[in-house]
Amino acid sequence: MKSDQNLHKHLIYVLLTILSFACTTLPATAAGQVVFLKRAGEKTVAQEQLELATRFYGLGLRSISVQSNSDVLSALDQLRKPETPGCCCRSSVVQDVQSTQILSALHRPGNGNVPLLIVDICGHNTGSSTLRQWSNGAVSACNSMPFRCGECSLSGW
Repeated sequence: MKSDQNLHKHLIYVLLTILSFACTTLPATAAGQVVFLKRAGEKTVAQEQLELATRFYGLGLRSISVQSNSDVLSALDQLRKPETPGCCCRSSVVQDVQSTQILSALHRPGNGNVPLLIVDICGHNTGSSTLRQWSNGAVSACNSMPFRCGECSLSGW
């Protein structure tokens, strides 16, 4: 239970960092919508925290359930939109969707790439090969980070 709370605190920190980056890269006139990819019926703490963070930064959140090929195509269309400042994806989705599809939809020629956050990695036993594939070899495994409550410090940083 305590490690779940620590993981959620770390998740909030990561989400706020990504959203603040996304807000600074959007044109001032664009109201962006962060895309959250999940399986049908999934509602997690990560989604609730993302909803709160997006509202705080004046962004919307578009939750897309990915079950079929048509759902994937709909999600890719949303990811390609210029007003999409970021994408958060549950690990249950990345295991079944080709990384090249989503990563190419998040690429913005001349403007860099839209940030992608994959959540609930440890909770869904996402395999090391999946992590390597999605990160082009930059990530090889997932381990919970020790977090000291009250001091707000992460070890390993």
